[in-house]
Amino acid sequence: MQHGSVSVSKYSKDLQCRPLHRLKREKPGDAPQVSKGVLPHEVTRVLATVSSSTIPDSKRSRLHSFSSVQSEKLGLKLSGRISHVVLEECLKCTENGDKLGVFSRLREFFGEHLSVLSVDSQFYCAKLLIQIAKASRIVAATNTCLLYALHICKSVDMKQNIWDEIVVLMANDKDKRETSLFHRPATYASLLALFEWALSEGLKIGQYMQQMNFMAEESMRSTDQNNRIAALNLFVTCKMQCSVQEFLWLEKLLSKMAEDRDSRVRIAAVKGLSTMAAGGRLLSFSIYQQVKNVSFYNFNMNRAPCC
Repeated sequence: MQHGSVSVSKYSKDLQCRPLHRLKREKPGDAPQVSKGVLPHEVTRVLATVSSSTIPDSKRSRLHSFSSVQSEKLGLKLSGRISHVVLEECLKCTENGDKLGVFSRLREFFGEHLSVLSVDSQFYCAKLLIQIAKASRIVAATNTCLLYALHICKSVDMKQNIWDEIVVLMANDKDKRETSLFHRPATYASLLALFEWALSEGLKIGQYMQQMNFMAEESMRSTDQNNRIAALNLFVTCKMQCSVQEFLWLEKLLSKMAEDRDSRVRIAAVKGLSTMAAGGRLLSFSIYQQVKNVSFYNFNMNRAPCC
């Protein structure tokens, strides 16, 4: 009987201790966290990755179909704010130096408004985003605003009209180094992406072509691979219908960048050469052979066994 009582008491103690062990495992520090400095769209991507990784495959598709419908309904219930009001508040936070307020409004705009903007609000929101980008001294906030503006530009019908609006805002203080977007190397990749979109749509660049070329040339010397990639993409889009001399110059540039130290730049360069070849104009055989040798060398290096 004593053995029985000992076993019963031991069993009851285990039941009492088990919730404590569970609490220790589930303490807040063990939960996945997102750094405060990350961009709004990156926060959404991280949260989606964390949540989906904990869901069994058998239930994931059903949950996604449910959440896609419910999130829209929930968003409409929770928002209750007009898109341009959110950006106006963001602009005020920028002018007041409220960093947390800036990212909070940008996150709200991205999550609830960016993909569902009405036609009437697209122009005004794009202009507000450019104003925030100019007023901000936070590189991440400036680049985020420029990329959101690019997203809006791609979705509107009157592309030339919206381009004329935002390019004037971007360039109206181009001679003032302390405020101009054109004198901030950290934002060149986002700016060049906007210019590349305008060129690909056949929009009029006009007097800003010289400034665009200056940013692209500066970006080619940048240590940031995103700047170099943006410059390559711009040159490919800009010079596809150029003279024979400019075409050969671009071909040589891409061949040189196919040997870049960063693999992403090399991929962008090879894609650029592929785009040039697909355009119907013949590439130089000597340059092609050079790129072929570089590609073969990189392929062998990737296959080389580790020591």
